[in-house]
Amino acid sequence: MKIQDEVILSFYRELNCIDEDSRVFLVQHIESNRIFIKKILTVYDKELYLSLQKLHIKGAPEIFHVIEDGKELIVIEEYINGQSLEAYLSEHVPLNTKEAYDIIIKLCDILNVLHAFSPAIIHRDIKPANIMITASSEIYLIDFNASKQFDPEKKQDTILMGTVDYAAPEQF
Repeated sequence: MKIQDEVILSFYRELNCIDEDSRVFLVQHIESNRIFIKKILTVYDKELYLSLQKLHIKGAPEIFHVIEDGKELIVIEEYINGQSLEAYLSEHVPLNTKEAYDIIIKLCDILNVLHAFSPAIIHRDIKPANIMITASSEIYLIDFNASKQFDPEKKQDTILMGTVDYAAPEQF
């Protein structure tokens, strides 16, 4: 790791482990006191995260830092303050038609933007746990770890990604 990357990471203090298995942490910037998410990935596509960092997609967490350290990628991204659709559904079942429609339309808007890029960004793990709802009813698609950039030259994926029961069936 380059010294400038070590300096960048030194500004983030770990507050809490969100997911020990996935190595996802809640961190705080020591100067601004802003809260972020820090991910340490061992299976990753660095170019995808660099693309996401440049794109600033409405409805996706902003990527602030992408740092490669040996065989790991460290990503510092925007913390989305809200609850997952999975948690929301456990408290609000059944959704009324308007609420369900609004969530689906907002999610489709995010996917439309992702798919419009060249090359298109394919999320590959859309599930209730990866859809966040903020207090102001904004919708965010999170967790781009299984995502990839579309390559028309590839006839199939070489690695199955995503969550069983939610991953795109064409992978299988």
